[in-house]
Amino acid sequence: MVVDANVLFSRTLRSWFFNLATQGSPPSFSLVSTEDINAEAIARIRDRYPDLDGGVITKIARQLREVCTIQEDFDGSLRFPGDDVNDSHVHSAAVEARAGYLVTADTGFHTIEDADALPYEVYTPDDFLMLANEQSRERVLMATRENLKFYQKALNSSADTKPLADALKASGCPKFAEVVTENLILLSGASRREARDKMLQIEGVR
Repeated sequence: MVVDANVLFSRTLRSWFFNLATQGSPPSFSLVSTEDINAEAIARIRDRYPDLDGGVITKIARQLREVCTIQEDFDGSLRFPGDDVNDSHVHSAAVEARAGYLVTADTGFHTIEDADALPYEVYTPDDFLMLANEQSRERVLMATRENLKFYQKALNSSADTKPLADALKASGCPKFAEVVTENLILLSGASRREARDKMLQIEGVR
């Protein structure tokens, strides 16, 4: 599965995709990136956070290379069926890697007229995370537990840290945020039925 820079740029999405890609044996999926995608993700992070320490950027870059398989070469002249030529390297990498999925928030991929002709399926981050939950709810529950640990640690160092579900909503994943809310209720000791009842109560308040 190829992940675009607009996914890897987000700390929230990076955390969820990294955790899910390393949960269980074997993991549910493997992440594929390229030097171009990683460089674009790092550049976007630096643009968004100009005061970020160099060591933080170095750590993110190292994690990208450790968790993602780097597709080192691909045919850059391969015809891209979309409108934005700047997306062509992502398409070429997905083709070369024989990826089953491309996860991107780029609307250019989601508006390709002949999308069925692509050799891979295009997903938004929210839709792919929902697919991952359909395939293995237990692994998503495990990832929720790991991300909860990260959140609690981050909360100790910054009062501005958003709760897990809120961070997902802010990252364009409202559907998966509801799954995580239910998982957090389960992790508090509730049964699945109690969690569903609680979710219905939450929905009723909205």
